[in-house]
Amino acid sequence: MTPDPSTAADDPATGHPHRRDRPAIGTAAILTATTLAFISALVTVTLLLVNGSLVLIALNTWAKQGPAWMQRPGFLQFILFAAPLLLTIVQWMTWDAIRGIWSRETE
Repeated sequence: MTPDPSTAADDPATGHPHRRDRPAIGTAAILTATTLAFISALVTVTLLLVNGSLVLIALNTWAKQGPAWMQRPGFLQFILFAAPLLLTIVQWMTWDAIRGIWSRETE
């Protein structure tokens, strides 16, 4: 019986067959994808930190002047968690929309 020409010998490390008809992912592509994911995570962490600080400053100012329900710890904790997260999502969506507009203008 003749072996299938699209498969090569088994990989000695894993024992899985290699397929010749599927291109291998290069190290540069993996490094680029990993770097972009790391930069994206770093930007998101920075946005969350800045947004959290701004929301905390705003809450300290508004809670003192606002009604009694605004001074409850549960309300403040919810706003301090949800507001920076929502701001970060809005900022990423805005950046995505701006990039879409720029890419359409360059075409």
